[in-house]
Amino acid sequence: MSGGPRVVGRRELGVLAALMAQVACGPPRPSAPPVPPELARIPLDPLVDRFPAAGLSWVGILAPRTIFGHADLIPAVALLVTEERLAAFSRHNGGIDLRAVDELVVAAYGEHTRLQGVRVLLDPSAVEASFTRRAIVEGRAIDRPSPPIVRAWGDLGGQRQELAIFGRDAAVLEVGRPPGSGSPAASPLRAVVAFVEGRLKRAQPVLRGAAAGVARLIGEAPARAFVIGPFEGAWKGALGGLLEATTVVGAGAWLDGGTIRVRIALGGAWGPDAPAAAERLDAAMHVLRENALGRVTGVDRPVSTPRASFVPGALVWESGFDGLRIARGLHDALDAEIAEIMRH
Repeated sequence: MSGGPRVVGRRELGVLAALMAQVACGPPRPSAPPVPPELARIPLDPLVDRFPAAGLSWVGILAPRTIFGHADLIPAVALLVTEERLAAFSRHNGGIDLRAVDELVVAAYGEHTRLQGVRVLLDPSAVEASFTRRAIVEGRAIDRPSPPIVRAWGDLGGQRQELAIFGRDAAVLEVGRPPGSGSPAASPLRAVVAFVEGRLKRAQPVLRGAAAGVARLIGEAPARAFVIGPFEGAWKGALGGLLEATTVVGAGAWLDGGTIRVRIALGGAWGPDAPAAAERLDAAMHVLRENALGRVTGVDRPVSTPRASFVPGALVWESGFDGLRIARGLHDALDAEIAEIMRH
């Protein structure tokens, strides 16, 4: 046996390298198991982008989870949305907790049809069961098996209603349908389903249609609303007659500590009349703030100076208000109305 160093050959070096690579990499990793259909998610953020612009009259968008989670507004919110009301909402909607809802959308299409949608982690079977318990169900369909899109429809209180459940991620209820509207495929809810499935390539969602310009001015407020013109009849004279030339009205509310900051935008071709129109808007908002409801809710005493201005294509009005004062006023007004009803 020689005491000198041993020379390692090329073949041995190759074997050693292979062993080292195997130790470093470990055994081959098994491929990830497929996600069960009941756990798959449908990307729906934001849900409002699945609501069609065609035929829209107005739309309201809320972020309840954001609003309920704002510590400075908890006392104000508690005055308006009591635990009893939250419990009733949950019982009525398959166990959905309103405080956990990321997005709530309510939209009207013409005079007859309304869509109500929530984006929240939900129990599909419980939501469907809550609908079937209340409605005379006429049919059920599965539009897509994975992640599942399930629809059920029937009569509820003399109105036609149809529910669509998008996996575990959202549910949208359609109430009513215009007389003589023809095929159910023309309903706004079916358009929502088609948007989710990627079948409406050329159609526009609500905030990218007629409301697009005003929606950009309002931004991502936790509470937003948009009304589509033209404004006719008695509405023509509203806001100092400005609505007659307005194509879209938008409003948004933000939370800033205990202050609610409000922005209102009137879309239209104001042109050289914009400065004078902005002054009229400021005067009209002053009149609204000074009416009976304004005094009860405290909006006649803003915490920041109201300001009207104009930008290309819109008039804009902004101010800030005490959130708790508004909530107390609305609470008192609602209680008074209920008491008046009970006396009769």
